[in-house]
Amino acid sequence: MKKITLLFFAFITSIWSVNAQSLINITTSGGSYGSEKWVSITTEADGAGTQVWGQGDGSYGNEAGLINEDISIAPGTYYVNCYDRYDDGWDGTLIAVTSSSNTIGDNGGVSPDDDNDEDTGSAWDTPADELEASFVIVVPDPPSCSQVSGVTVAPVSGTDVTIAWTAGDSETGWSYEYGVTGFTQGDGTSGTTSTTSVDISGLTQGSVYDIYIQANCTGEDSTWVMVTFTMPIEGDNIVTAVPITPSAAGTGCDTVGFTLNFSSDGTTDSGLDGSCNNSNTGLDQFFTWTATTDALLFNDAQPGNPGIVVRDLAGNEISCAETFAADDSILSGWAIGDDLIIQIYDYGTSVSDVAFCLEEFSMPETPNCAENLSPTDGATNVAIPQAVISISWDAPATGVAPTGYEVFLGTTSGALNSLGDTEATTVSITNLNYATTYYWKVVSKNGISVAADCSESSFTTQSASVPFISSFENYPSGWFEAAGAYGSPAGTTSTFAQGDFGNDTENANGKSAKVNIYGTITDEYLVSPILDLSSGTHYLNFDLALTAYNATTAATLGADDYLALLVTQDAGATWQELTRWDSDSTLGNTGDPIDEIELTGYGAEVQFAFYAFSDTSNVDNDLFIDNFQITAVSLAPVTEPTEAAPTPPARAAADVISLFSDAYTDVTLTELPTDWSDVTTFEATTVASDNVWKLSGLEFLGMVTNYDTGIDVSSMEKLHIDYWVPTGVENELLVKIVNTV
Repeated sequence: MKKITLLFFAFITSIWSVNAQSLINITTSGGSYGSEKWVSITTEADGAGTQVWGQGDGSYGNEAGLINEDISIAPGTYYVNCYDRYDDGWDGTLIAVTSSSNTIGDNGGVSPDDDNDEDTGSAWDTPADELEASFVIVVPDPPSCSQVSGVTVAPVSGTDVTIAWTAGDSETGWSYEYGVTGFTQGDGTSGTTSTTSVDISGLTQGSVYDIYIQANCTGEDSTWVMVTFTMPIEGDNIVTAVPITPSAAGTGCDTVGFTLNFSSDGTTDSGLDGSCNNSNTGLDQFFTWTATTDALLFNDAQPGNPGIVVRDLAGNEISCAETFAADDSILSGWAIGDDLIIQIYDYGTSVSDVAFCLEEFSMPETPNCAENLSPTDGATNVAIPQAVISISWDAPATGVAPTGYEVFLGTTSGALNSLGDTEATTVSITNLNYATTYYWKVVSKNGISVAADCSESSFTTQSASVPFISSFENYPSGWFEAAGAYGSPAGTTSTFAQGDFGNDTENANGKSAKVNIYGTITDEYLVSPILDLSSGTHYLNFDLALTAYNATTAATLGADDYLALLVTQDAGATWQELTRWDSDSTLGNTGDPIDEIELTGYGAEVQFAFYAFSDTSNVDNDLFIDNFQITAVSLAPVTEPTEAAPTPPARAAADVISLFSDAYTDVTLTELPTDWSDVTTFEATTVASDNVWKLSGLEFLGMVTNYDTGIDVSSMEKLHIDYWVPTGVENELLVKIVNTV
């Protein structure tokens, strides 16, 4: 049973007059087969003329059954028509029509029956066939003294209530009578009052009462208005709350301290919900407590595992814990000495006894806020390499030392999301977006005590800059997901995700961007941040790998499948394709770099997108993208030098023995290479007009100088050689001089 506002249940069972209408009552009672009976009021006998009232919604036969109904009707002469669905009489059921407790019609005090059964079935036949009686009533004029209205019943305690109402007109006196519900007027407790309220005391908790109220006008009284109400039991609402004493702090709240017999003590649902279970607060009881500590420790228990709400005396929620809450829930938010209401409640419509423990608890000292936050408030162009930033702060210089900090971050001021707790004063935040303003704050904690009013700061990340590198170790590293047809990315999600490159946890590439290319609806995008490439030529490199689904084995794209690399310079209004990989492409399962793409003639707002497509369920593959790089210099392997060797320091010719140099006169080389050299090719060529030797497959190169006479190097101190090898080639060069003369 729900109790209305003020934690009380009350209803009004009368209808008062408006616009000179009179109030009559029709009651049908007794007999058998009550569901077959239906009544109407018309202006002429036997249901003829105008119907002014009909049972239910007024349509013939609607909501047939026994009734006790008040009807507002204009004064005059009418006919009450009694129908039976089987046309076999009213089976002993009687009907009475009253006005101001006076009978104005009752069919002569007998059960309606026309002694004529013409019914052919259980359905409602024509009204003429089903009519059993039609008798006249004369509705008198309504009393000139209007009824009271707006009756309210407000509990003052478990045994006392205040009844209040609105005067019917200009009367200055009222009569009332009350008693246990169903009492006969004249047998109750009565009185009069000159105010529009009356205080009643000495009632019984949990009992149901009726009260009748009448306006006393000069020379005339109104009809009575009757209200039925139920007195609350002890603790059933805020007004009847009873004291409770929590266990002393430190005594241990791991055993049941209190049990409430919700299933048998008449507890009802106050309708006062708490935020921890929202509108699902069910049966509840209320207690008073003058706070001896600034917090409470709460544990729910079997049976029931109830929830708790702590409120001020006005009923405003201060703190709560839901049903089946975590062990040792801490409730706080008040000061020692505050007078509080404690509400213990069950969940939903459950009717069960409940048990709980409540123990005094003192909150740790509240710390001050962190200081010297970095980045500083309002910082702009903050670098986020690989979409990662490190933020830091100092512990407060005064007050208790925090035991930890909670960090909050978001893109909307005042609506930040918690990143969790840390004991450190530095935190790395991943997956930030470029050219975006972020708001953040750090809240100091000392155990469960939290610093108050810590200020919010902001910083704005830099735009993506060249060199730009995404290793996807922190996916999506400033990239964006989307889905849709070719050239039309939309939304913010796709099936791109982070995965081990080549599905191999041991692959040197580590993590990568991964997409499954399979099925009939694969239209997946991974879109880069905006890049400024207006400063000249740039170079694009990345690694690709292709494997069978969820495996490391090699695979080939299906005939319908492909990965396209797209580019836009107008915020996605149009896209151009740079290249694609399809069933004709060879993609290794362990990964390979793509052929470097030269980017020339691009502007300041460039975005790239990988578009994965499949429209047929044939081969099922995983494709991987890693080490996406845009640089101002080429990363393509250099196979030959492009510049001449450096010019050696100037030396006197007499101080140099030259074997191969354009700066000096060379000695004679009798054999070059010797027939015992181990070299695949030996070629004399030029680099930037500089004469060089080009050797490949070199193990060792032999040469003989002046074979017959040799050269004298006894006075030489240094050997100078310029050589070049490609990146990645071990470049240790050993020289051996042999005396052959």
